[in-house]
Amino acid sequence: MAAQRKKWPSVPISSGLPSYGSGCGKEGAEGAKNLWARTGSLKDVTICTYNVRSLLGEDRLYDLEKELGNITWDIVGLCEVRRRGEHLQQLKSGHLLYTGGKEESSIGGVGFLIHKTIASNVISYKSTSDRVSQIILKISKKQTMKIIQVYLPTSSHADEEVDMVYEEIAELLDEDKANFTIVMGDFNAKVGKREDNSEMMLGKFGIGTRNDRGDRLLEFASSRGLKVMNSFFKKKEYRKWTWQSPNGTTRNEIDFILTNRPDIITDVSVLNRFNTGSDHRLVRAKMHVNFKLERSKLIRKNASLNVDKLKHRKDEFQLQLRNRFQVLQDEVNQEDINDIYNKFSHTVQTCALKRENQTTDKITKETLDLMGKRRQMKVSTQKDSIEYTELCKTIRKRMKREIRSFNIKKVQETITNDSSYKATKRKLSSGKSQLIAIKGEDGSVIHDRDQIINHVKIFFQHLYSSKVHVDAPIIALDADEDITPVGVDEVAKALQEMKRGKAPGSDEVLVDVLKDGGDVILEQLAKLFTL
Repeated sequence: MAAQRKKWPSVPISSGLPSYGSGCGKEGAEGAKNLWARTGSLKDVTICTYNVRSLLGEDRLYDLEKELGNITWDIVGLCEVRRRGEHLQQLKSGHLLYTGGKEESSIGGVGFLIHKTIASNVISYKSTSDRVSQIILKISKKQTMKIIQVYLPTSSHADEEVDMVYEEIAELLDEDKANFTIVMGDFNAKVGKREDNSEMMLGKFGIGTRNDRGDRLLEFASSRGLKVMNSFFKKKEYRKWTWQSPNGTTRNEIDFILTNRPDIITDVSVLNRFNTGSDHRLVRAKMHVNFKLERSKLIRKNASLNVDKLKHRKDEFQLQLRNRFQVLQDEVNQEDINDIYNKFSHTVQTCALKRENQTTDKITKETLDLMGKRRQMKVSTQKDSIEYTELCKTIRKRMKREIRSFNIKKVQETITNDSSYKATKRKLSSGKSQLIAIKGEDGSVIHDRDQIINHVKIFFQHLYSSKVHVDAPIIALDADEDITPVGVDEVAKALQEMKRGKAPGSDEVLVDVLKDGGDVILEQLAKLFTL
């Protein structure tokens, strides 16, 4: 039976710091002067992961810092630090060292080394065990980055222990939301090369063969929308492997950097000249965040697409799609399936996002003018009072009539277009009802907002969780058998059965847009499904 996981307390970022005085050095003292004062935006960040094998002695730490002095870095996630307990230490160099390990033994342990220039951007640090730690960085006024460092058990440990570590990672992913998420470390797993185009979590530059733990890693990555970034950059093989056996005959890639935002990663490479005597090699990822682009994405995401207006310019929309896809056609055979799909969704969104001015106000301009007149009226005589009363009656009558007319029109459009009745009801309502109280498991009434949200979350987690194991069907395919291409008619039938007005997936492409795209969308989807 698997051991129960231990809950670890989180360390406040201001605790455990030595006093600033002699020994810090000039750079350290200057860096520590305003250690917790926020710096500017972190547009470019260099993140590394490294199984150091030990930081127990001062010599090990000195060796690590000396080696890091020869490379560019901002954050280093560390495995096997072998330090007891959970600590934060400002080093003499001014860098910050976060470590989390077992209290009773110097085995395992993970942590982070944060460069002094970005130390002030660390919002929080948390360890859930000696195998999983997390930091959250403030990279701009409105955006944060979550980095989770992991050290998975080796093949000598039971699968139950591996599953427990993945559960810890999943809990951290769910607990603290961030704009960008990185999961990295020593996974003790070989993912190898991509086996088919359905493995979208992998790029086309993997190396070696896959093992069972590699399958488990890819299963987790797929369920969480993470990409194994080591496999997305073409490097020579000696710049890919991350561990070698004691006799030097076996070399494997088992240290990885995963993210939910592959678009910000500009490079991932193994540094073959970085060496502290470990049997692992340091993996480094370079990131670039385009804050202007991120703001525009946020605006586009929050601005709802005028689907009704799109229906009235179908011809223009379809012509734009055909022209754009014609330009991209020559690149299809030379690109990765992920890149092809990303360009498809981007093209569809770009063409569909053309908006026309539209007022969603239920009240006409004439009524709004009367309301403006009412605001300007000065009631000083009996005649003014009578005129004011009659004007109020007129406004109320017009508002009732116009609101009713607006609602009837929307209902008629919903029936004609076979749109979602629930969505129309939400649009016509005056607002959303909110819970102000909920009954807890012990029967007590809870009014606190955060506690209500937490109870609802736990309820649905239990409702939709399942521990029933279902074996996936095994489908034998003849290697010589030709697979029939997906036809346009098949796509059209599937799309016809999909309802309008439904929420989009992570690609933000609405079903309504696909339906209004006509033959050009059907042709592109058929090609994508056939690749």
